[in-house]
Amino acid sequence: MSNAPIPSEPPPHAGQDAGIVALHAVIQGLEADNQRLREQLAAVASANAHAAERMVELHEAQTTLASHNQQLQAQSAALATANAHAAELMVELHEAQAPLAAHNQQLQAQSAALATANAHAAELMVELHEAQQLLQAQNAQLELHNGFIRQTFGRYLTNEVVASLLDSPTGLALGGEKRQVTLLMSDLRGFTTLSEYLHPEEVVTILNRHLGTMVDVILRYHGTIDEFIGDAILVIFGAPMQRADDAQRAVACAVEMQLAMARVNTDNRRDGLPEVEMGIGIHTGEVVVGNIGSDKRAKYGVVGRHVNLTARIESCTVGSQILISEATHREVGTIITIAEQMQVTAKGIEAPITLYDVRGVGGAYNLALPLTEEPLWPLPMAVPLWYTVVEDKRLGVAALAGRLVKVARKGGEIHSQHTVAPLSDIKIQLTDGHGYTVPGSLYGKVLPYAPQQRTGFPVRFTAIAPEAAPFLQRLIALCRPGTVS
Repeated sequence: MSNAPIPSEPPPHAGQDAGIVALHAVIQGLEADNQRLREQLAAVASANAHAAERMVELHEAQTTLASHNQQLQAQSAALATANAHAAELMVELHEAQAPLAAHNQQLQAQSAALATANAHAAELMVELHEAQQLLQAQNAQLELHNGFIRQTFGRYLTNEVVASLLDSPTGLALGGEKRQVTLLMSDLRGFTTLSEYLHPEEVVTILNRHLGTMVDVILRYHGTIDEFIGDAILVIFGAPMQRADDAQRAVACAVEMQLAMARVNTDNRRDGLPEVEMGIGIHTGEVVVGNIGSDKRAKYGVVGRHVNLTARIESCTVGSQILISEATHREVGTIITIAEQMQVTAKGIEAPITLYDVRGVGGAYNLALPLTEEPLWPLPMAVPLWYTVVEDKRLGVAALAGRLVKVARKGGEIHSQHTVAPLSDIKIQLTDGHGYTVPGSLYGKVLPYAPQQRTGFPVRFTAIAPEAAPFLQRLIALCRPGTVS
């Protein structure tokens, strides 16, 4: 609405026209004002609508801010709690700093000690390396030494004994233990006499051939060779390793040893050397076994009365014979074949002993000796002779008269007015029937017989001198079935 002053009343006619014009102008002014008001109202309405939108946005922002404010309050509370916990940890950390500082000092001291120890360890490692090199050199020397000992001892002892001597801490210690063993002793019949007629090289050849063959057999049956006594061998079954079948293996070993003599004599004949025969005695009993001797010289062996008894049993044998004792017979059982049972009186043994002549062994061994007995042929005319009893390898004083009435390649029968104990060793001197002595002598063993029932005794030759052999062969050639004159 305009604030312009109202004009004074105009004069008639002229005043009316002027009033209309003025009114018209007023109306136009009012319409212009109204138009402006409408525009302002529209602007206000638009502003109000915009304000309403802003109010909605503000409300939403307030809601969001309220939620965010709640989150901030929660975070502030959590932060306050964390700060409080951190304060507590700081207190605890402060309290732990002193022990940690002390522990750190200890660690530093330990580190210094460790550094010193490492330096010492480095020095020790150098010394250890040098010691290892020295030890390796010593071990190499020791291995060579042990190898030499094994090779040397292994020629006489089983691998088991050598291993016991070298591998056991007490293997070389002196001392022994009582143990039941089976002992085997073998000996070449008459070899001592035979060696008197041979060159030394021939004696050694026969011995080495015989012993080498026997050692191979003995080791196959796990026997321990205690010693070689000239041409004799003493073998232990049951030490150092003891087995349930020691006695059986000993007997089986003896049978195979006798069978192996055929190879020995085949080689002897090939080289122009005499044949040899072996007797074997076996006995089972308790002995002391172990390392015997001194610190400077010792041997693994056995001692005791049963060793002596084994030697006595062996001395009762003739060539190709195996005699075992009653004790061994019990241990072996029924797998052996016995040709003869005999009662003998052995020197140093109070009561007579029972011996068994073994011809074979069965079971897993299945070995048998061939039948080698030959008949005694009566002589057309008895041959006068003289004989002397040998005791402990010494000739008796008295030379006793007798006659050879039967003969074979390995034995004969002698008639005499004198009684000779069975299994005695005798030296025989033959004559030619005309009062002349036949060069050379014979040695023999009197076989078991009943002296009270006959005027003579059978004898098995154990050694024949080369000078006497031709005469004996002529006697055998003259033999014919018939009656002795």
